[in-house]
Amino acid sequence: MFFLSSIMSLKTMKSPESGDRLIIVSNREPCIHERNKRNKYSIPTGGLVSALNPVMSSCHGLWVAWGSGRGDFKVVDEENRIGVPPEDPAYVLKRVQLGKEEVEGFYHGFSNSIMWPICHSFISKVEFKPEYWNQYQRVNQKFSQAVNSEIVDLKRDYIWVHDYHLSLVPGYIREKNSEARISFFWHVPWPPWEMFGRLPWRRDILKGLLNCDLIGFQTESHLRNFLDSVRRGTNAYVDEKKRFIRVNDREIHVDDFPIGIDFDKFNCFHRNEKKINASDDLMDEFNGLKIILGVDRLDYTKGILHRLEAYQRFLEKYPIYQGGVIFLQIMNPSRWRVNEYQKMKKSVEAAVGRINGKFSRVDWTPIKYFYRKFSQEQLMYYYHISDVALITPLIDGMNLVAKEFLATNKDKGMLVLSEFAGAAGQLNKSILVNPYDCEGMADSIKQALEMPEKEKRIRCHHMKNIIEDMDIVWWLDNFFGSWARVYDAESMDFG
Repeated sequence: MFFLSSIMSLKTMKSPESGDRLIIVSNREPCIHERNKRNKYSIPTGGLVSALNPVMSSCHGLWVAWGSGRGDFKVVDEENRIGVPPEDPAYVLKRVQLGKEEVEGFYHGFSNSIMWPICHSFISKVEFKPEYWNQYQRVNQKFSQAVNSEIVDLKRDYIWVHDYHLSLVPGYIREKNSEARISFFWHVPWPPWEMFGRLPWRRDILKGLLNCDLIGFQTESHLRNFLDSVRRGTNAYVDEKKRFIRVNDREIHVDDFPIGIDFDKFNCFHRNEKKINASDDLMDEFNGLKIILGVDRLDYTKGILHRLEAYQRFLEKYPIYQGGVIFLQIMNPSRWRVNEYQKMKKSVEAAVGRINGKFSRVDWTPIKYFYRKFSQEQLMYYYHISDVALITPLIDGMNLVAKEFLATNKDKGMLVLSEFAGAAGQLNKSILVNPYDCEGMADSIKQALEMPEKEKRIRCHHMKNIIEDMDIVWWLDNFFGSWARVYDAESMDFG
């Protein structure tokens, strides 16, 4: 029943004439329906959706995303639209439908087998297949057509495109709507020219992005890499100091906007007595062992194998800790259809088995390994009870897990963080490590476990203050403020 009321209410939403309207364009959708269950849906709990939902609701915005094959197209209207949330719509989700070949070529192919490894500097894992590029272009055109068909007012509709899946969308939109107001946020690292320049389609990707008015990156180093790629890969004028690019008579503004988390949501955990009691029950399962925690998606960029090797070396080098610590490695399934990820899963499980086989006792197993999806709520309990968080990606755009751990933990635990994570610049009071340095990582685990309580408290308070000040709301305000200044406006009125 809610489906029919949802479709009807799309026609009664306010016109964007009464305020500015935000149009989000992303690969992932903010409302997911279960396969063949018209009335069963979920709203993802990730930071971006949580942060943008209130903004989208206030301006009755439009979110264009891929309806990812869960029966989503059984619930939309004739224009592939549905209200979100379906039972009481506040904004519109427009789903882009992709065929099997498009999914394989665009998503599994170009996005995950070319762009992802290029952006993370894993050239050996890139599959340069022209058919992937063809499907990537085709799908980006589909997204842009979906946006262009919904534009109402070029001076009140603000189009915000997200991430490497959709780098061509700005160019395709501007071909049809030359005055469109377009921004882009690049969530992953932008690689050095020596890596990005190997793409046969590098000029096309840069050309697509340079049809934006504002482009944001996670860190200053990613921004500098992008400007260098523009300088070396195009004829555009680049002003690195003032952070803008000129193409013909257009200026493209660029800046770094490190994304934050919903600090209050995580920090209030330790003020909830019911959750604290549940955490104590969970901690009792580990019989007083010191808990070391790793939380990652299944991905070769996360450094999981290097981390396991370092943990093994820690147990060898400091045998006094054998029987006194446990390493909890949580690995969320990801891109399981890609061969590279299937191989990595087997390698991780072999390493866990090898370490447990070598060190286990009758009453102690050194690693507890989880390969399943954990919700944010479930992860908070593990963040809260852990003595050390071992977050050691080989390279990362930002890494919000590190921020979530610190916000939840209440100074019990210490963060050991890769210096190649985007968050390392903000969280420089953590124990920073080179994930390729096995001996150094082993020593850092010991340092984290033995750090005096006063020093730990001082470090954690410093980092928490940064996380709180630069939270997800700060990120949105910062980005929207910069975007408004591009058009010499004081602000954008999203209601």
